[in-house]
Amino acid sequence: MATEQLPAQLAKAESGRRATGYYTDGLIVAAPQLSDIAGYAQTAFASRFRARYGTDPSPEAVRWYEAAELLIQAINAKRVTGNATGVERGQIRDWLAARNSPDSAAAGVAGPVYFDQDRNVQRGITVGAFYAGRLFSAPVQFTPVADLEMVPGWDRLQSTGMVIDSGKTKVVKTPVVYAGIDLNTLDNVDVRNSTFAADFFVWFRFKDDLNFDVHQIEFPTAVSGGDPGKEIFRRSRGGFTTITHHVKGVFHGYYDFSRFPFDQQVLRIPLQARNSTNYALMLAYSNEPEQAGRKESKDGLSPKLWRLKDEIFFRDVVAFQSSLGDEGSQQAVEADRINAAITIKRDVFGYVVKNFLPLACILIALLVGYALAPDVINPRVSIGVTALLTSSVLYQKVASDLPTVTYIMGLDYVFFAFFAICVLFLLLTVVTYETQRAKLNTLTRRLNHSGWVVTLLALAVTITFVWSRYWGHA
Repeated sequence: MATEQLPAQLAKAESGRRATGYYTDGLIVAAPQLSDIAGYAQTAFASRFRARYGTDPSPEAVRWYEAAELLIQAINAKRVTGNATGVERGQIRDWLAARNSPDSAAAGVAGPVYFDQDRNVQRGITVGAFYAGRLFSAPVQFTPVADLEMVPGWDRLQSTGMVIDSGKTKVVKTPVVYAGIDLNTLDNVDVRNSTFAADFFVWFRFKDDLNFDVHQIEFPTAVSGGDPGKEIFRRSRGGFTTITHHVKGVFHGYYDFSRFPFDQQVLRIPLQARNSTNYALMLAYSNEPEQAGRKESKDGLSPKLWRLKDEIFFRDVVAFQSSLGDEGSQQAVEADRINAAITIKRDVFGYVVKNFLPLACILIALLVGYALAPDVINPRVSIGVTALLTSSVLYQKVASDLPTVTYIMGLDYVFFAFFAICVLFLLLTVVTYETQRAKLNTLTRRLNHSGWVVTLLALAVTITFVWSRYWGHA
């Protein structure tokens, strides 16, 4: 019942006489997975699944994928080779059995995976509600409590009737606020300062009786303009209030340049409730804003030299370690966050034409230099030195546009190859000059020809390497 196929099947049974959701709207079900409170791994998996098969993954698909992923983790952890099948199967079984607590849990698509004493996977129960034929998280979720000391404000939650106490098991009734982001423009991607500018709408939908203050919301990665902004829409309908704000700001980004200039960057805009925990408030991602004026075109999302590749919105929980004023205690305060993850891809063709054209000219100059007579040493040395210095200056120019990194980028291999080609040219220039003076004409011709061939071969190897390792997998 906890799938969106149920409303469609019921509507089909009525031969279209009833609108989708007529039978199911308001129905409360226990749901093994809910997309609006799914984490990044599950959301990314659903996005890939949808792109491949044209439909959302069923709970069974998620579980089968998760089981396969868990086995792969066990195989890698035990370095299974397949040479001793019986022994290695036992090692895999023991590794899985050791995942018996939250501390030893394995990473799963739908969250950490660990087993109880009966070898059952321990997962929290999520409650879904149908609305307009779609399954969303219910306005109240039940959050199990493992350790009372890890729940700030426990006495207040008890006094307000938000705790269900059945003896050994204690559950907090956590209100849900549905939140969503609709991106308008994304520009000024400043990789040097690790920032980017964004303009977007953010909306919240919550029960009318929930004392929710939008000013509790903050954008933790905001450099400037990180407040909810101006309210542009408000409506109360069906027991829910929807408000929309317009936000403009500059946000901090985390960039990875290991594949530069064939890189893709994931720009994230997280929002969270200030001074709140995942027991007091749960944020759920909503992709159906109830306001007019949504932008149908996403052309404004592509900044210069970048192309929009994908948008993923997901929920996660972030933990903050703090003593909370209790000396000798170290607690993990967990808070809900909604994240917009926008994947952008660099315009490789435009970047290569702009920055690699001088390298092509240098290559041509070196090949022409091999055609000069070996005894014309001054022009050949000038060509080699000029090519080496020009490559170095160009390399520094390109590197100056990026922050300082300690790892080798894809671009580095291209320049390393050109440096080697220039040094080879200068070396052969000196050697062939001496062999020419020694009247070793055959050796001189062979060395010149070899330099020409090695230069083209080095270029081909570099292009093949960069393509296979970076560009071909972009």
